[in-house]
Amino acid sequence: MVKYKSTTYSAAIGEKIRALRKQFGLSQERLGEIAGVTYQQIQKYENGTDRISTDRLNLIAEGLNIPINYFFEEKSLKVKEKEVLYHTIGELSKEELELIKIFRKVKGKKAREKFFGLIKSATKFISQR
Repeated sequence: MVKYKSTTYSAAIGEKIRALRKQFGLSQERLGEIAGVTYQQIQKYENGTDRISTDRLNLIAEGLNIPINYFFEEKSLKVKEKEVLYHTIGELSKEELELIKIFRKVKGKKAREKFFGLIKSATKFISQR
């Protein structure tokens, strides 16, 4: 039996899997549950010892709520901040997105602090009614 030798492409995908797992704060065991394999198999994927099928890679991508093409793009190992935000809190409502856009328009640290304080005060006032 011929032993599989890692290619640079398989190794690069494995590195991205490891980076994502760590970025999302997942153990190899938890990622294995998402992908339907053991933590040992996740280790083999991450180390480039075993190739990962596209079906399995798709399970990981869906489980982390990222596009599968992330694994095939030539970009840094960090997922875009927007993708992590989406994974963490889910899809934002239209109003939430609008609030973020408005907040980003506020220039200066003091102005942002005052704006944030105003929002917190308004929230407290509204919730007491």
